[in-house]
Amino acid sequence: MSKFMDQTTKKWFLIFVLSTVTAVGLFTFMTIIQIKDVPPIPQEVKGTKTLYTYDDIVQGKAYFQKYVLMNHGTLLGNGAYIGPDYTSWILHEKIVNLRNIYAQEKFGTDYGFLTDEQKTQIDYLVTIDVRQKSILKE
Repeated sequence: MSKFMDQTTKKWFLIFVLSTVTAVGLFTFMTIIQIKDVPPIPQEVKGTKTLYTYDDIVQGKAYFQKYVLMNHGTLLGNGAYIGPDYTSWILHEKIVNLRNIYAQEKFGTDYGFLTDEQKTQIDYLVTIDVRQKSILKE
């Protein structure tokens, strides 16, 4: 029986070693592919003016890594349980600012001082802006 156990042990050890070597090789290969296929970072992104540059992107990545922001927001769907949801926060700020911008343009005052009817008009303009104008056009 000892001879049988030795053969079985050798067989399982060989399977373990081959599996480990295969897994390490596969992960190394996938890592090399991933490093080579990193998307390029543009030197400058322009709209009506320069929106951001290469340095801005690198600085943003550094902040993202420094403050471990991968665990926050809804990037992976559950980050709001861990920390603030930056996606919804920035959308809220955008809407508040758009309301004030349109209120100033149309009525010459801040959104908070408008009547309900005027607020309805401004909310309609903001809805159009957020839903239609904000969509990136190719």
